[in-house]
Amino acid sequence: MGSNSSKPYLRTRPGLAPSVLLGSPKRGRLPTPLDADGVTLHVKARNGLWWVIRALGLDETDTVLVPSYNCGAELDALLKGPATVRFYRVDRSARIDVGHLQQAIEPSTRAVVVTHYFGFPQPDLEAMVELCRDRDLVLIEDCAHALYSAHQGRPLGTFGDAGIFSLWKTLPTPDGGAVLANRPLPLQRGAVKPPLGAALPAVRVSVEGHLLLRHGRAGWAASRISDRLAALGAGAGRYVSGRETGSPLAFDSTLNPHVTFDPSTAHWSMSQTSYRIARRSPHAQIADHRRRNYAFLAEELDSLSGARPLHPRLQNGTCPLSFPLVVEEPESLLRELERSGIGAELFWNDFHPAFPADEFPESTYLKTHVVTVPIHQDLDRDQVARVATAVGRWSRR
Repeated sequence: MGSNSSKPYLRTRPGLAPSVLLGSPKRGRLPTPLDADGVTLHVKARNGLWWVIRALGLDETDTVLVPSYNCGAELDALLKGPATVRFYRVDRSARIDVGHLQQAIEPSTRAVVVTHYFGFPQPDLEAMVELCRDRDLVLIEDCAHALYSAHQGRPLGTFGDAGIFSLWKTLPTPDGGAVLANRPLPLQRGAVKPPLGAALPAVRVSVEGHLLLRHGRAGWAASRISDRLAALGAGAGRYVSGRETGSPLAFDSTLNPHVTFDPSTAHWSMSQTSYRIARRSPHAQIADHRRRNYAFLAEELDSLSGARPLHPRLQNGTCPLSFPLVVEEPESLLRELERSGIGAELFWNDFHPAFPADEFPESTYLKTHVVTVPIHQDLDRDQVARVATAVGRWSRR
């Protein structure tokens, strides 16, 4: 925790309200478009991407084009699909270079991945849809950051042949990925429930974080009850869903989890605990709250020295994952935010071994200079103002 211990630490992810965890599992539904037919649920988004590659029948002779600004985990899932990965250019504003994408298409190209970074739709999405249609290529939308985002009134993930979603990045779930198939694909849903014990620590920390944020010092009592709440919520979810299927395998702890897909978890589904939380979450309220927080912070940070918002304006339909800042001295800002009790990340700073960083300097720059600060649904206006004050203080240093 930062040195400002009189105020609660602002985490990078939202906490979990006990009412959501313990409420009736019969209420609610998954958010649009994941409440439609053709959706399969997985423990992580990368697992779903792996299944898409398998459903397409690709092998090492087939090429998938991937944006140069990438996490690394999606590369690993594609390579282990298996498929060959080639890259196309993304500029310093995180905008896909459609011209370079077109030039990268080869006879072996079968699919194109398009990523909507931080929940912001790619501006040239229609051009990419048309390009893939004209070249008979499968378009896969990476919506891991864009659970609630839309483009021109239409949910992201519905423009391509398949949309890949990561629920746990936006919601306080311990896991959760989904694939929306917009054309017939022989997709398999996860058939093996993750071990119950794998979800409990994350649920406990999330409940405790929510109570501390909401109740300050009084919330320290959460450390005494969060274990019980987590067990009750997860246990209830397991009871509702019936017995676990199969014998779950242990995740390989020697792998870098940020850039790796572990095939031993390929058949893992979203946990019932996560499914319960996702169904019970107030989706419209969450999206509105994130948008308000982002808009407020954008207005407060409209004039900085040493940093700039990657997206200064929030267009209609966008539900942001976080607030990305392009920072000349990112480690300096991260230290200041930590001293102020604010969680932040140097985003996607891990490099997958298959990524030729030297060939794509713009994306390498983003991976080493984008700092994300929280604007999630657990933060109120005063707490977002704390973020603005800390960033502004650092900017005036």
